[in-house]
Amino acid sequence: MIRLINVNKYFNKGRNNQIHVIKNTSIDFPKTGLVALTGPSGCGKTTLLNVIGGLDGFNSGEIIFDDQTIRKYNPLKWDMLRNEKVGYIFQNYNLVSSKTVYENIELALNMAGLYDKGEIEERINYILESVGMYNFRRRNVKALSGGQQQRVAIARALAKNPEVILADEPTGNLDTNNTFEIMSIIKKISETKLVILVTHEKNLVDFYADRVIELLDGEIVNDYQNSGDKSLNHIDERNIYLKDLNIDEEYKNSGIEYYYDKEKDQDLKIKLIEVKGNIYVKVNSKRKVKYLDDSSEINLIDDHFKKRETKDISDFDFDLSNLKEIKPDQKRKSFIKWSQSLKNGFLRIFSRKKLGKKILLLGYILISAVLVNQLATYGNAAIGDERDYLFLPNEVMMIEPSNEVNVETMDKLINDIEGVELSPYFYPAYVNLFYQDFYQGEATVGMSAYPVKLSYFNQYYDDVDVINGRLPEKSYEITLDEWIASEMIENKQLKDLNVTSVDELIGFTISNSKGMNFEIVGIIKTESPIVVLSDEAIFAFSNVYDFYYKDGEEINSVITSGEVVDRIEIVEGRDILNDNEILVSSNDDRNIGDTILLSSLFGAKTIVGKYEALDHEYAYTKEKMIIGNEDYFDAMKSAMLDEERNYWGYVIFYVDNQEEAVEDFAAEGVELVNSYDFMREQFNLENIAINGFKIGPIVVTIIGLIVFIFFMMRSTMLNRIKEIGIYRSIGATKRDIYKIFVSEIIALTIVGSMSGYFFMSYIVYQLQNAGGEFLQMYYFPFYLFIGGLIGIFVLNILFGMLPIFTLLRKKPAEILAKYDI
Repeated sequence: MIRLINVNKYFNKGRNNQIHVIKNTSIDFPKTGLVALTGPSGCGKTTLLNVIGGLDGFNSGEIIFDDQTIRKYNPLKWDMLRNEKVGYIFQNYNLVSSKTVYENIELALNMAGLYDKGEIEERINYILESVGMYNFRRRNVKALSGGQQQRVAIARALAKNPEVILADEPTGNLDTNNTFEIMSIIKKISETKLVILVTHEKNLVDFYADRVIELLDGEIVNDYQNSGDKSLNHIDERNIYLKDLNIDEEYKNSGIEYYYDKEKDQDLKIKLIEVKGNIYVKVNSKRKVKYLDDSSEINLIDDHFKKRETKDISDFDFDLSNLKEIKPDQKRKSFIKWSQSLKNGFLRIFSRKKLGKKILLLGYILISAVLVNQLATYGNAAIGDERDYLFLPNEVMMIEPSNEVNVETMDKLINDIEGVELSPYFYPAYVNLFYQDFYQGEATVGMSAYPVKLSYFNQYYDDVDVINGRLPEKSYEITLDEWIASEMIENKQLKDLNVTSVDELIGFTISNSKGMNFEIVGIIKTESPIVVLSDEAIFAFSNVYDFYYKDGEEINSVITSGEVVDRIEIVEGRDILNDNEILVSSNDDRNIGDTILLSSLFGAKTIVGKYEALDHEYAYTKEKMIIGNEDYFDAMKSAMLDEERNYWGYVIFYVDNQEEAVEDFAAEGVELVNSYDFMREQFNLENIAINGFKIGPIVVTIIGLIVFIFFMMRSTMLNRIKEIGIYRSIGATKRDIYKIFVSEIIALTIVGSMSGYFFMSYIVYQLQNAGGEFLQMYYFPFYLFIGGLIGIFVLNILFGMLPIFTLLRKKPAEILAKYDI
């Protein structure tokens, strides 16, 4: 059944105070019978028992338990063995004091894998009847006497019908009468089970043990069979043996029997009164008077006292034959349900009555609120809302303004590097949305946006869907990004006109600084502040102008031919075919073939045709001069040069392959960067310069959070070491204990951290929406909110569980010893 081979165990091994507590011990235990480990205090009895039961480890040797050989302490293996094969009876009972008799036994059955309510009840009722505790099954164990608690501990050990019972000083805290009853139960069990008993009471060993192993200083000094009939001179003080007493013959004829042990009471006077069916007794005596009835513990036995004999034990009414082997429920891996464990966690928090713990919880709430404030402040300083700094498409590359590039190098970059194209815009354009409702009024909303031509959009944003409407097909059509549209509808003017959805903007009119109108035909979502135009109309929002004076008025004269496709009709001459050609309005008094000298930016242009504006254009092209797109693009590039013929400002490129383009530009001595990365970095640097780096306060707050959860859980753990030790000693795995405390941490986090976290998050949200100076203080996007939330749970669980991890590194016997100390 169980075999120990050369087992050694040390306390404080390798230290000056090393103790060799089990010395090269080898024992073969039988399958049944009561084996007593005895010897003086400190000889290693309990340590050896704990090693046999897996409550403690050993340093060398091996233990064979049935068909399993154990050479090194393995907690999971021992937990399984204790659940399946071992029942433990402790000197201090080790019952869970918060539970009833029934619940304590149910707990052990659950650990063994039995969850069927009917079978559990039948088994518990049977075992409690066997140990005489059935009538107490619903009573809390704290309300029981020592002898009753030990009976419950025996019932718990036996309920799962184990193969081995380990009993550590089971009568150490009991009186003489309870000792005999408990030992009689244990002896009866040993008829069908192996019982290993630790005791130092020699009279019990001599009477009950089948085999005695005597230990001294960690070594076996004697091992012998204790066979033959034995007797125990045990007097049960609850029993009065009448034949061992004297009887007063004077009272015999009166119907009263007067027994006494030494001298009778000469002053004794008794009055018996029977009235209306009641008997009243009045006793006059100098001695203490006790009345006996059916509920009294005192038993009157009409016989002489006899010593207990070994054969008397077999008459004890105890039988485990009806207990079947438990077949564990394979669907459940733990006796603890998450739902119940979480419920218990909340109940434990709300049941706290001590003022100190309530103050700790309040402090925990405040720290979480402070953390939100720090995160939102840090978010503003180090992250920021993209809408505060992003003004270019995500997909473009750029040369920084500080990186000056001359004309020769720029031409080489554009012309010689494959897959690189210069964008015609080095800053966002300003657009105006105009809306008129004849019933409610009109509104004009300005907004900056980066124009992108349709072919670029199709190439670089091929995975973007149009969320409403369509892409532009005509030169006077435009599609807005949801970024731009959502900011527009936040304008008070539009809100007053009851425009609440970006989809409602479709059909509205967008105008540029040249006075040209565009119809909004769709909404896209690229997470960039862009508008999409037809390829021909890409220069519609360009700020490269040329002016001339007519009748003393400054006229903004130049637009591109692509901008007015579908807007004009040529009524005289022809369209532009070459550079340096120009169209003028039909009401211009100049003639075809005339040359117009514009500024040095555009040079001289020859009139090749005249046009008229179509009706939908509202004649906004009147007085405008129209030149070719390429001619305008060359002028735009010239406008980007400083006096020393270097390019200034943000120079934007569309590239097919960003990594290759970066390398090719670097070969020409030019640094090409991703626009998004650059703008974010610039924003961070500016904010840090203004607001300082806010990570320090966050770290301090997080440390405070960690310290709180650590000491709160450590306090909880210290108050529950006994409970943890009991659970581990009767078969609960480390995972079961982890589940209990993780559930409590989750409950504590929800009640404590989340209260402060959600409350402060709401305040920050309201302050952000209020705008003004608060908008410059906080930035707390949803992902930062969720990140903080997850971070709190992770930190609370990780650091809250540290005391539990530390404790559970100890073996069950060490945890119980920690509680005992």
